[in-house]
Amino acid sequence: MTDGTTIAANLARLRLERGLTQEDLALKSGLSRLALERIERGDAVPRASTVRVLAKALNVPVGELIVPVRPLESVRFRAKAKVRSREEVLAVVSKWLEAYAWLEEELGERAAFGFGKARQGSDQAEPAAMAQAARKAVGLAPEAPVRDICGLLNQGGVK
Repeated sequence: MTDGTTIAANLARLRLERGLTQEDLALKSGLSRLALERIERGDAVPRASTVRVLAKALNVPVGELIVPVRPLESVRFRAKAKVRSREEVLAVVSKWLEAYAWLEEELGERAAFGFGKARQGSDQAEPAAMAQAARKAVGLAPEAPVRDICGLLNQGGVK
């Protein structure tokens, strides 16, 4: 079982994603609001049976409550579509990346990070210099058009 802080963070995130108050979730799960509040603050570590009840009330697998989500802190959003919450998107993307990295590792197809070479010997303050170094790192000529940015990034080890 994980520590209370992981469960607390996941519980609060999942509750808020569903637009539930602590009172709403307490009623759905049969817990007192005070007990739920203590779990969300990390002051109390719930028993396995309580975690199962909370997962059922939130309509998620138990793993959603107990598995830590790696924080993605340097992500910027540029989308016209509304997202329910930044935390929800970050959690989902983090899980996708973890699964993708695991699959690459299992298949022996993990690509080396090719852009590390681009950072060496270039003036990082100059975007044009960084762009040219990145082009060189993935084998793209200085004036060649970029036809498959996703493929180039993948080739460079970026997920």
